[in-house]
Amino acid sequence: MNIEYLTEKDADSWMELVRQVRPLFPGLDDKNALADHRQQLTGFISRKEAIAAKDKTLRGGILFSRRDNEICLLATDSRYRRQGLGTQLAKAALAQLDTGHDITLYTYTRQDEKGDAARAFYQKLGFVPGKIITLFGRNVQQFVLKKIL
Repeated sequence: MNIEYLTEKDADSWMELVRQVRPLFPGLDDKNALADHRQQLTGFISRKEAIAAKDKTLRGGILFSRRDNEICLLATDSRYRRQGLGTQLAKAALAQLDTGHDITLYTYTRQDEKGDAARAFYQKLGFVPGKIITLFGRNVQQFVLKKIL
């Protein structure tokens, strides 16, 4: 499996993956969300803030923001979960972010079972639960990877 930057050539494959995982992500369940996401994807790609795991096809990917020091979306094809792919993608993105400052992400609160796997995954990586906010019209929880001194 190759870990590399996502390119415009990968955009259709990325969107197929997003359609598969959209129930797991706050904000992607609205019908206009996919069109908005496709537009935003172009920016992530142009800023080199999108990393993909590929063999012959896209198997997973991660979007992150250097400006916000944040992981925005991590997705893996359901057939490739629990094989370390998510960890590889997360580590690739974390290597692009500033560990001298807190790194954040948002996922469902513990009251929503949709977030159970993501919460456990990020806690294994060292993220700790933070504040609960309203985002995309629902409560989500911030997770924080504390800065390394």
